[in-house]
Amino acid sequence: MLLQRVITAVVLLIVLLMVSVFLSPVSFRVFVALASAIALWEWLRITTTGSLSRVIAGLYFVLAVWTGIAGFQGVPAGVSAALWSSWVDNLAAVLAGVGLLFWTLLVPVALRRADTGSAPVSALGSVMGVIVIGASALGLSMMHQQYGAWF
Repeated sequence: MLLQRVITAVVLLIVLLMVSVFLSPVSFRVFVALASAIALWEWLRITTTGSLSRVIAGLYFVLAVWTGIAGFQGVPAGVSAALWSSWVDNLAAVLAGVGLLFWTLLVPVALRRADTGSAPVSALGSVMGVIVIGASALGLSMMHQQYGAWF
């Protein structure tokens, strides 16, 4: 089982690299939306019961794709380009940092304590997953938009 997960991770990293380097920024954001929706669905399967995880992940995917296609282009009217760029850079760094902390510190603890033999229910865990997975995806997309494929 571990070998299968490692192979899946390596294949996904290769696909991520290819999408990031060779396709348009919109394609990258749609790929991130898909990957984060799958991650959210997996997370919700741990923290909710029934088909609720599929419904929430599906709604998240639709919103994430819509946001990804809308993009981060342009500066709002009445805002200087330098101020807007600085704000977007700071937001991307914070979102990426929150995602990094979540995935490296909290997820391993939660997965270690997960009891796959029983039906878990954790509204707080579910909400936290939606927020942090969304923040991770948005931060990754914003960093790619601002700095390109090799950020």
